[in-house]
Amino acid sequence: MANIHDIARLSGFSTATVSRVINQQHYVAPSTRAAIQAVIDQLDYVPSTMAQNLSAGKTRTIGVILPHTDHPYFEQLVTGILNAAMAGNYHAVILPSRYDQSLEQDYLEDLRRHAYDGLIFTSHGLGLRTIAKYQIIWSYCSLRKSGKNQTRRRLRRPNTCLSRGIPVDG
Repeated sequence: MANIHDIARLSGFSTATVSRVINQQHYVAPSTRAAIQAVIDQLDYVPSTMAQNLSAGKTRTIGVILPHTDHPYFEQLVTGILNAAMAGNYHAVILPSRYDQSLEQDYLEDLRRHAYDGLIFTSHGLGLRTIAKYQIIWSYCSLRKSGKNQTRRRLRRPNTCLSRGIPVDG
C-alpha cells in the first residue's frame, strides 16, 4: 500500500507539500497540486484513517454502551445517537454489555486508551461512582432531563456519557 513518502518520492515534492494536497489545504500552487494528484491517482492512494486519527489525536468514534438492543426505547435512542453522530462527522459503535460490570469496565478502559472519543452509557451494570472516577480524565455529563420522573423511573438511573473534546451540548 502506498504512503505519503512514496508519493513525495515519485512526485519530487516534500511530504509536507503532499500532505497539504491530501488534506486539501490552499497553500499549494495549482500545477504542483495537479502533479501530486497525478501520482496519487497512479498509485491509487487512499489516506489511512488510522494515521489521520493519530495525527489529529481523535478517533471520531463514540462508543454506545447498551444493555440490549431488542427494546423499542434503545432502538429509538440508537437511531438518535447515530443521526447525531453522522451529523457531527462521527462514527458510533454499539457496545453490548448485558449489564456485565466487567464488560463495562473494559469499555471505560478502552476510552482511557483513546479507542473512543467518548462513551454514552445507557446500561449501568457499573455504579455511577465508578463511571464518575473517569471524570478526572474526561468530561462527564448526565443525560437525565430534570423534572422527568417518569423517564428516570423507567431507566432506574440517569444515562451518562464521558467525552474528551466532543461537544456534549446541542
